[in-house]
Amino acid sequence: MAAYGWLVDGNEVLHLAITLQRAAAKGDERVLGDCLARLPAATKADVNPRLLRTALVGALYSACSSGQLSCARLLLDAGADPRDRAGTSLECTLLHDVAKRVPNGPAMVRMLVAAAPDVLQARDSLGHTPLQAAIHCLGQDNLDTALTLLHLSPQQPAAELLATLRQSRGTPDCVVALYAALVIKQPLSPADWQQVPSPCGALGAALPTVLRRSQAEAALLVAHLPPAARLRLRTAALCLARAQRSMPAALPASLVTGWLVLAVAEPGVEALLNSALLDDAA
Repeated sequence: MAAYGWLVDGNEVLHLAITLQRAAAKGDERVLGDCLARLPAATKADVNPRLLRTALVGALYSACSSGQLSCARLLLDAGADPRDRAGTSLECTLLHDVAKRVPNGPAMVRMLVAAAPDVLQARDSLGHTPLQAAIHCLGQDNLDTALTLLHLSPQQPAAELLATLRQSRGTPDCVVALYAALVIKQPLSPADWQQVPSPCGALGAALPTVLRRSQAEAALLVAHLPPAARLRLRTAALCLARAQRSMPAALPASLVTGWLVLAVAEPGVEALLNSALLDDAA
């Protein structure tokens, strides 16, 4: 253990904590396992339990910050609590920090949430959840982490998340993608839709979900699409209406939805739709 600065004299718990953190950060499962094996002896000694808890949480913080999944799992199994705020900044939880660009972010989020599901709703000193922490610094390297948090989190007030998205310092393309994911995740009120940027082409991906949820909300979504996408939708709707008049039974809902989404997503389909209208008129 000399490579990790292990000292045989002085406060053993302090040295144990240092070694735990260094091993966790480097992904050294062997040394980490040796340290964890010494914890029962330290627990039986006259040692402040908070020191031991802080040692575990500090090591878990190091493992998560370095993307060391196996070491993080060992520490969680040893009793490290993701809800403990020891060693984190801004009085936040470890999940708040993981939300901001750490290696293996999505897998780390799932592991921490499995160990302590209620950590998803924890607030930092600024009043933000881990999802909001991810949104504030949204980029390509933590977009998947933010999407994982959005998927796992209980519904948070849409107005709160929309306000965070508006204030985000993240990459514009990633912020737009999260708007679409939020619309898929939960319904938005007319007042909420006023906070969604317009035009926003990425919202086309949410149309099937919103259409199944509410035609009124789908209309609000369409109003936020770029003009060209709205025109393609109108053309597609006319084609579908004319096709329906010539059929004895209603068109399958999946076909209707798929056709409309194709019209939004593929600019090249406009010529196909216009051709269909001309053929029908002839």
